[in-house]
Amino acid sequence: MSTFLEGPAGTGKTTAATAQLRDWLANGIAPEAILVLTPQRLTGRPYREAARSAGASGAVGVLTFAALASADLITYWPLVAASAGFANPDSEPTLLTIETAQYHMAALARVAIARGDFASVSIADGRVISQTFDNLNRAAILSVSVDEVAARLVRAWGESPTGRPPAYHASRDLALRFRQHCLDNNLVDYSLLLDTWLRYLLPNAAYFERLTERFRYLIADNVEEMNAGVHRFLAALLPRMEDALILYDDAGGYRYFLGAEPESAYRLRTLCSTTRTFTESKAMSPALAALAGDLERRLSGDFASAPEAPDMEIVRGAFSYAIRGYYPEMLEWATEQVITLVREQGAKPGEIAIVAPYLNDSLRFALTYRLDAAGVRTFSYRPSRPLRTEPAARALLTFARLAIGDLVQPHDLADALYVALAEMDPLRARLLAVAGMDREARRLRSFDDMREEERGRISYRFREPYNRLQSWLEQHADPAQPLDHFLQELFGDVLSAAGFGFYQALDAGRVAAQIIDSARAFRLALYADASGADAMLQARRDYFALTEQGLLATVYTPPWQDEEADAVFIAPAFTFLMRNRFVKYQIWLDIGSAAWYERIEQPLTHPYVLRAENANLTWTDTLETEEAERRLYSIISGLVRRCREHIYLGIADLNEEGFLQNGPMLSVFQNILMPEPEE
Repeated sequence: MSTFLEGPAGTGKTTAATAQLRDWLANGIAPEAILVLTPQRLTGRPYREAARSAGASGAVGVLTFAALASADLITYWPLVAASAGFANPDSEPTLLTIETAQYHMAALARVAIARGDFASVSIADGRVISQTFDNLNRAAILSVSVDEVAARLVRAWGESPTGRPPAYHASRDLALRFRQHCLDNNLVDYSLLLDTWLRYLLPNAAYFERLTERFRYLIADNVEEMNAGVHRFLAALLPRMEDALILYDDAGGYRYFLGAEPESAYRLRTLCSTTRTFTESKAMSPALAALAGDLERRLSGDFASAPEAPDMEIVRGAFSYAIRGYYPEMLEWATEQVITLVREQGAKPGEIAIVAPYLNDSLRFALTYRLDAAGVRTFSYRPSRPLRTEPAARALLTFARLAIGDLVQPHDLADALYVALAEMDPLRARLLAVAGMDREARRLRSFDDMREEERGRISYRFREPYNRLQSWLEQHADPAQPLDHFLQELFGDVLSAAGFGFYQALDAGRVAAQIIDSARAFRLALYADASGADAMLQARRDYFALTEQGLLATVYTPPWQDEEADAVFIAPAFTFLMRNRFVKYQIWLDIGSAAWYERIEQPLTHPYVLRAENANLTWTDTLETEEAERRLYSIISGLVRRCREHIYLGIADLNEEGFLQNGPMLSVFQNILMPEPEE
């Protein structure tokens, strides 16, 4: 028996599925016979907690597809290695992380870029690599060749003049060179993992028989966020399951840029024995439920099945708005609203989310600086943000450079000291960097070795923590020490202590953990068999170089402890939606911006052209507009359904560049606020 559970977010589908999981376990189903598949690890947390509460912690397979596929590829490697084209089928493969895959492609990309292969488009080197990986992943998802991906992209422009075909072909050639490099060296990146698993392992009768003997019960949550390749796997699995639940969120598909295909997911409905439709929200207040219904009526385009127009007074009570002339004034309003909610209304910081179409560095700093100054903890997350742009990461890497005698620029050292020392300000950090750096010896001098005038201007209150840091760096100037070991000890011994900037700083601690993990993964993947000072020094410098290029430390999932911390969550709207997080209060910033509506331009790939059903699509302005409208509806609906009590809308007449803005999201709410015409 299999059941398809569909409905909007917050209507109880996951609650029903976790109850079913506990019921299976209570009725004697072996935990090892249950597979719970989720699009990302974080969304599997309710199932891990349900299994733990039933006494089956760790035994139920709560996995992402990548985790399942990679483990099984290693186990059944001899079945597929030769037929998949690997040069050394008798040797074990090396699974590449996103970072180590970028490292291997970077060497190939540098040659192509220097040769001028990508001269027809204006694109940063890092984006050449990331978008070429996108095309490799799409080829694997669709089970087509990389040549076919390039052909689709070229066909999509029809007869319209464009300089992109040469770049598409250059990306194809780079992808093929990388793929051959992987096959020659038994390297498996995500695209090759997916391709090998779908084309060679899944069709293998012996493997599939063992897989379906192992798993007899299935839950697949948020299938609309999975790609068509995973849907093919689920379609093959469903008929062999004794019981199964497939969960589908209406208006989802937020991971479209990662290959999510809601249409493909919805076709799984036809393979299920029964369907259960969930409609009543378990999260929203009556006013927010009325707003959600009104937005569906206005934005879905399906007026026949949309609910009737609700009482507009109730709808308008679901949100408040503030109009400010300038962008910084809007940010000031947003932080004041958070402080009011916390101090006057008793809200917990963890019950509040601030979302924006994009979260650039200046916006993030402006919000976190104001709220931190008010004593309100924050947690921000932007998956596309390279760790090298995080001040905490730059500080750690600067100190790691100092420890091996690299010459560090004064502004880099000043930034590092500003982050590292509690209550340090930028001016004193600059003075301390100049006074503290012995450029000839390429080391920090102690506070006591500085001139009296310098010490007085910097302030003696920084003497103890600075000297502790300086002394620790002197004692750990060992080039043979692996970088991840150095960073872990620096954080644990010094920077996380009272008097230092990482002490009880949620974001800084998260960044430290991520960059330590990143450095460890890099070393184990590329220098696992190396030892000695020369090898570790080279590993450290290779890591520095690639991080500076933005090729490493780019994609991380925050641990659940960060998600559960009592801190205001600040994120791009899509990121918030993909976390599937529910909060009492949401603050939407800059709703007049067209960025809520527009798609990020990707010159070397296209998330819609490379969908399963769009093999011969010609991309037009009309299609772009239609997709933008669907995307806007999905964002607005998703945000509203993940709010429990109230939404605050921030409006700036002028954007950051000083231009007037009147985007489509603002128009939606202006129409809601307009009085109803009299009969």
